[in-house]
Amino acid sequence: MQTDLVTAFICYGTWPNNPGNALVVPNVHFENIYDLPLQYATEVQRIARALALAMRAEYECTGISTRQHNEPDGYQDVWHFHLHV
Repeated sequence: MQTDLVTAFICYGTWPNNPGNALVVPNVHFENIYDLPLQYATEVQRIARALALAMRAEYECTGISTRQHNEPDGYQDVWHFHLHV
């Protein structure tokens, strides 16, 4: 899924009790949430909601989580803003 501002794609990484997830990333570079303009943040959340609804319907999930990290003490290890769904 792609818009003028963001791209969403399947991420093959897994967490306990989670067989997979999607990433939503801005199409231009922003290091973390502190740098992310509101226009991009709004589009990230709009697409994350659409993904969550689609995942719940397709996979019959009993819950959906989103996750986003900022700075080393916030466990950020990729230096481009991204949101896991």
